[in-house]
Order: sequence, then C-alpha cells, then structure tokens
Amino acid sequence: MKILTKDNMKDINEGDIEFFSFCDSGGMGDPGNLEIVTKDKQAFEFNCIDDELDLDMFFSHFKQLEKVLNGDVLWEEDIEKTSYKWINLGMGNSLFVKVSIYDKFVQALIKEIIDFCSKTNDSFCPNISVLKNIKSIDELDPILLYKNWFKVANEILEVENN
Repeated sequence: MKILTKDNMKDINEGDIEFFSFCDSGGMGDPGNLEIVTKDKQAFEFNCIDDELDLDMFFSHFKQLEKVLNGDVLWEEDIEKTSYKWINLGMGNSLFVKVSIYDKFVQALIKEIIDFCSKTNDSFCPNISVLKNIKSIDELDPILLYKNWFKVANEILEVENN
C-alpha cells in the first residue's frame, strides 16, 4: 500500500474509489488512519493525525468522502445521498463500499470468512454449525470483517476489471 500524499492524491479520481476505511481517533488499530482502494486496485493510506496530509487537504480533493466521513450519510434513510454503504469493522473502524459492488463484496466476504473460519481456530470465529447458516455480515464478529475485507476487496476488483 502506498502512502497518500498531497502530490499523488491529485492523480486519483474520486469516482474511482471503490472502498475506503477509517479508524476513528479513539479506535483500535491505527487511530486516524484512512485507506482507499481504487477500481484499478491501487491502494493508498494516510494518517490524518501523523502524516503531512491532513483531513482538510484530503477533503478539498475528495468532497463526497467528506460527506460520508462526517456522518451525513450513515443512517439507512440517507443511503441515497451517497454512492457508498457502511460496514462496521468494530472497535472504531469503519469500511465504506461503493453501492455498485456492495452486494457482490458482502457475498464474497461472507464466503471468505466461512472458508477462513473452517481452516483456523481463530477465537472470533463461530462454530461450524453457525457458520453454515450465515446470511448477513451482521451475524459475524466485526473483527472477522476487519481481518478479511482487504483481501476480498482486491479479489472483487480483479473480477470486475476482467
């Protein structure tokens, strides 16, 4: 993953951002970290607390993402105002997925987590009888979503680009 800077962010079209994640300032992981993945599978990250790029500079270029991150569209009735849907990754971490690929992504993510859990003894995995009946990401521990979203995002984009 590349570091997002003032210079290279100018090369990114906001409409090409398919996924972005954000770790709240009090979140577990890397507080203030924001990651974006574009439709051509370029991945960038920056930390709005520690890096040279701050949120004001970021938002001056990515106006739609500002609306989403400021909470203007996090409620179900506001989904039509944006082209992203929110997924809770747990402990102050959020993932936003472009609406056009959201359903495919969620199906692939559930499949990946079922596969992941059937091969490991991860403490966040439910038992196999529960896994077989998973229909929604809301039934899974958000930590599992956090651990697996990036891999699935790249797999979905690989299929979309071919």
